Amino acid sequence: MIRAYKFLLRPTVRQDQALREMPRDHCSLYNGALQERRDAYRHDPPDPLPATASMAGIDLGIANFLADSDGAFVPNPRHGRRAAAKQQMAQQALS
Repeated sequence: MIRAYKFLLRPTVRQDQALREMPRDHCSLYNGALQERRDAYRHDPPDPLPATASMAGIDLGIANFLADSDGAFVPNPRHGRRAAAKQQMAQQALS
């Protein structure tokens, strides 16, 4: 059963001011961190990977998340999450 709740917020003047300043502060923090990352990348670019003679193939699919050229399969995590959710609902129904 899914329940939804709605709350009516009536902040005080100080709380309203703090709520309005939060997005601006978060934006400033994010932009500052992004700029640091850009500067670090410009000053110290990553080294290129060495060339190899081998090649790899990857096939993305629906039944399997991916299959590589060695024949290995990675299962789709979506099916595992769905099965886990069904199992959790069944266990709750039993208890």
